[in-house]
Amino acid sequence: MSGQVTDVFVEKRFLEKSRRKKPGNVKASETYVRRDIHCGISPCLTCQTQGLVPTQSCVNGNSPYILLPDAIALNTYLDLFETEAFNATQVVLLQTVLDQALDIASPREFSRIEAWLDHTNELAQLQTFAYFANKNMADTYIPALVYEVNGDLQQETSTARYQRAFEITVAWYASHAPKVKFVVLTDDQVLSACLLSMKNSRIEVLSCTDYIFRFCAKQQHNFLLEVARESQSVHASREAKKTEGTEYLDLSLVTDYIQGRLEVSAHHSLEAFVRTKEGKSIFIYGREGMNRAIHGDNVAVELLPQSEWLVPESKTSLVHFVNEDEKTKKRQNGSSTGVPTGRVINVVERASQLLVATILSTTVMPGDDYVIAVPMDIRYPKVRMRTLNAAELVDQRLTILIDDWALDSFYPAGHYVQILGPVGNLETEIQALLVQHAVHASRFSESALACLPDVNDVKWDDVAICDTSRRPRVPLTREWQIPTDELQNRRDLRNTHRVFSVDPPGCQDIDDAMSITQLPNGNYELGVHIADVSHFVEADSSLDKEAQHRATTVYLVDRRYDMLPVLLSGDLCSLHGRRDRLAFSVFWELNDRLEILPDNTTFAKTIVHSVAAMTYQQADLLILGLPADDPSSNAVVPEGTAGHPVDGELQPLLKKDLTLLTAIARGLYAKRAAGGAVDLSQRGELKFSLSGENESDWKIGVKQALEIHSTIAELMILANSTVAERLVRFFPETALLRRHVPPSGDRFEQLLTLATTQGLTLDTTSNMTLQSSLVRIESTVDEDTMALLKSMATRAMSEAEYICASQAQALGNQDRFGHYGLGLTYYTHFTSPIRRYADVVVHRQLCETLTGPLQRKLTKIKFSRIAPSLPASLTPSVLTTGYVAPEPLLYEEATEKPQKQTKSEIISAFPASVLVPQSQHMNVQNRNAKNVSRACEELFLALYFKAHTTNVTAVVTSLKQNGLLVFIPQFNVRGPLYLKDRDGDVHVQAAMVPRHLSSKAEPPKYGFASENSTLKKLPGASLSLEVDQALTVNWYQEEIATFRPLMEITVQVSCEFAASSARLPELRLMLVSTKPILPLVSLDALREQVTALHKQEESQAMDEATVALNRLELKESLYQQSFNTIEPKASKS
Repeated sequence: MSGQVTDVFVEKRFLEKSRRKKPGNVKASETYVRRDIHCGISPCLTCQTQGLVPTQSCVNGNSPYILLPDAIALNTYLDLFETEAFNATQVVLLQTVLDQALDIASPREFSRIEAWLDHTNELAQLQTFAYFANKNMADTYIPALVYEVNGDLQQETSTARYQRAFEITVAWYASHAPKVKFVVLTDDQVLSACLLSMKNSRIEVLSCTDYIFRFCAKQQHNFLLEVARESQSVHASREAKKTEGTEYLDLSLVTDYIQGRLEVSAHHSLEAFVRTKEGKSIFIYGREGMNRAIHGDNVAVELLPQSEWLVPESKTSLVHFVNEDEKTKKRQNGSSTGVPTGRVINVVERASQLLVATILSTTVMPGDDYVIAVPMDIRYPKVRMRTLNAAELVDQRLTILIDDWALDSFYPAGHYVQILGPVGNLETEIQALLVQHAVHASRFSESALACLPDVNDVKWDDVAICDTSRRPRVPLTREWQIPTDELQNRRDLRNTHRVFSVDPPGCQDIDDAMSITQLPNGNYELGVHIADVSHFVEADSSLDKEAQHRATTVYLVDRRYDMLPVLLSGDLCSLHGRRDRLAFSVFWELNDRLEILPDNTTFAKTIVHSVAAMTYQQADLLILGLPADDPSSNAVVPEGTAGHPVDGELQPLLKKDLTLLTAIARGLYAKRAAGGAVDLSQRGELKFSLSGENESDWKIGVKQALEIHSTIAELMILANSTVAERLVRFFPETALLRRHVPPSGDRFEQLLTLATTQGLTLDTTSNMTLQSSLVRIESTVDEDTMALLKSMATRAMSEAEYICASQAQALGNQDRFGHYGLGLTYYTHFTSPIRRYADVVVHRQLCETLTGPLQRKLTKIKFSRIAPSLPASLTPSVLTTGYVAPEPLLYEEATEKPQKQTKSEIISAFPASVLVPQSQHMNVQNRNAKNVSRACEELFLALYFKAHTTNVTAVVTSLKQNGLLVFIPQFNVRGPLYLKDRDGDVHVQAAMVPRHLSSKAEPPKYGFASENSTLKKLPGASLSLEVDQALTVNWYQEEIATFRPLMEITVQVSCEFAASSARLPELRLMLVSTKPILPLVSLDALREQVTALHKQEESQAMDEATVALNRLELKESLYQQSFNTIEPKASKS
């Protein structure tokens, strides 16, 4: 209803709007118009004349000016209005401006504006905000315009009506208070033009930038302009929210689209790629391009015209924090450098996964029933949830599920499932990582535990726990004995073979052991003995199904999550020292040249008694001719773990065994290398240990890389490949294999580009040419650079995968089964059934090849328990022995080779229909286990660097427009090293600034201004990038620093933990020097140092250097003495 303006006038409107600006209940809004409203300016002669009483908050009419912001300016520059330097001391807020701002601002922001009008607010001590109800004032009220278009009545838009109301109110103020100057703050050019057309000298119309230059102190200009730019960016991103998604297209009506899985960048949440089965890669940019698709979704994509192709920002620049609302695109304007770009037109299948998210307390107001949860993984969007207990959920890690994503919503809707714990708590963060990577860490079920051997001397509640950090140590059971039928049907090695194992210290799940025995004919029998898990885990039992579901044991820094209950994994299956255990063994016969005789390889279910469960360190010391154990050590090794003291009488015998195995392993590797194996091994792995009672007080070491590591690895590779060959021979369509396909496409492009910049030649045509190239380069570069090249080569390769043989048949080439990295035609996993379900399947398949007509008959021949000797041709003088070889234990075979069978005759308990989905599940779970292990390592690195700021050597891997990507070999981590901040200002180390320019350098800002920072901002400096060649810092026409690929520099590593953070902290890298940290002293350098100190007569320093030199020389001498004379003849020739 409407009418002429009188003292009281009513306007009534009907609105359909809820509290959250979404469609809701229909509500009525009435407007009363009157004349007795004070203008909000004091003193005001006009209002006094009319007898109007001023409100509690009135602006000062005698001030130099009164500020009148429009709705956009008010909402955009909230932070500036609260900044004293902005000089907004007298501000009038119009009713229509506040109504418009309510539709733009978030609830929290509008609450800030309302607080300004509270005269008791702290801000009121410095500023005055007056409120004028211009919509209710008769002189400033304007009715909506109604006009006719083509016979239809139409009403003006609310925006147009708001603008007319603002203009009329400003004009009314100019006439109502003729002595007051008004400054209108607006960035709206149309509104500015209308107001300026009034040509009133007491009305000044300014943009925010013009206002800062006109009314703010000069020394504050840079700061205020910076805040203004940031505010404009935030406002622009909020406007992006108003863009709704696009309706999904009916794919049955679309003929030209690409289907694949959406993979969002882990570094830039607005960049994603869709990878197709054909190997194509389509770039998707922004929320609009992703069109409500989420990382992991199977999507249909429409390819855009080439003129609209984009270049990923992460390809050219290091990406600062990306607000997910940001929509700025990097378009190439027809440039040929853009990559194929598309947009999502439909989501074929949603990825169903629990997410870990956090509701930050800073985003929730009392009474809020809708909250925003920020996922821990940057690749997922924020999720809008409705909850009645928001106060209990803030700053907690939550598991959430996404329910749907409405077309008109900027965020998907979801709900929370579980509270994991408070942000920042170590246990909470580890549980969050497990959820994020879909790792199964729950207790074993009752039905699974019911499948275990019935023993009474263990606590079953403890056995049900798979988490070693929560499970008390479970003692080894004394009740279980090897069943009588197993004693009769297995090959008994307990009194014939000296079986032993080598594992990391504290290892409980000992999968493998080995033995080496000399045969009567002078040859050797090499045995690899693997825990017989399949004896305890019956196929299709509840325990088997649970193990299949878990698929793998997960190893984290401070714990592991077992695939099998500890009664099996840490006891009955584990090949503990000095205990009888069931095993599945492979035996090879080797001649006196340590070459395998292929026709004499046998397989058997066995009973073993390990004489020693050694650690790698113990085995290494034995090889060196040193005692395996330190008699002065008081360390207690728990029962059932590797590392117990080795019997003194056994040590000489084990030394000979280990020395012989080392020679065999060297020959095995030489053969693999000749076949194309790629050696990408690097320095030792990181080792974390708690240095105090505080859970965040960790220290980092590096596990020593010893030759015994590669020796054991070669024996396991031999066993795995031998079993694989047998499975393929018996089950050509259903064998479970481990395949590693050659890298395809441009996977090696980055590695080749990096190597070329330094004149290094890499041939990646095949695994053999790649290995030859790496060997050739190794002698020309330093250790850190070599570590980088190997790391990049590893990352370029595809992941190895489990595959049913039938899946590979269709490829039709020689690589369909092969393992590219190991240089083998057939490979599988057989040697770790305690921790990998794939090995359990392989054990069952191998067992099938030994049953029926292939059952082997055993003839027991007595053995003496003495050490084997080396072949006469290989026996060094230091190992001379009067050893007499025992007689062998041989198989009498009913059939030497399997009879030829047709496909229909080959019967397996593991058909392809079962193995194909099973292998795919195992691939996913193994990938998840690998990823969570790496993520946990990064978490512990962050914990370490939270308390330790360290300078380390880094290698430059890539040059960007605003910084570098570097690799830190010491910690095997990569990260960005920024040289520019978000505003484009260059920062370098203070020591790099020339002395004559030091006075022009300024203090650092943003993240560069951390505590104890020695960086300096170089005003006006620039970065000059020569792609893949050099990045130069230029300042005042001088080159301050130049960076090149593979250049070694020194960086500072630190980490700052926020008290409340949605995501895990990341390492922060700062430039320290353009030169690397000096390396540790080598053997030759130590010799030179001792000689120099001797000449200088520095006795104390000389003594210290001499001790270090003697230690290095002793170890080198012992290794040479032990190994140089036992090289296989084949390698010598």
